[in-house]
Amino acid sequence: MSKSRKRTPPANSRKTGARERALANLQKGVRYRFVPGVSGNPSGRPATAIFSKACREKLAQIVPGDPLKRTHAQYFCDLLAHQALHGDRGAIVEIADRAEGRPRVSVDFGERPDPLTDLLKAVEKMSERDEPLPEDKRIRESIQ
Repeated sequence: MSKSRKRTPPANSRKTGARERALANLQKGVRYRFVPGVSGNPSGRPATAIFSKACREKLAQIVPGDPLKRTHAQYFCDLLAHQALHGDRGAIVEIADRAEGRPRVSVDFGERPDPLTDLLKAVEKMSERDEPLPEDKRIRESIQ
């Protein structure tokens, strides 16, 4: 049989003090680990990601050595237009999607019956009958 030994927390929790904080939360009087109504991330998610910001900055820069002094974004658009003029279908679709927006995709499932309409028709047929249904008799007898 193996000897039981005292478990130690992982190295990273020893550095951050996570174990001490967890034990402090278990002390008498602390009911919840997370306090209701208090955000765990008060500053929230950043509006733009770091990579997106870097890409925007790069696209705004002037292309070095370009005689027309175009930005990277303008240069890429010119390349895309050149490819589209030479018949590249992907470039044509990309330009159209960027300029006009992607078209909406509509899906037609054909003629499908509306379940609510079917239910209302069935209830209407039942109400046209002169004699009550057997279930109606049982219900009436249990009420009386």
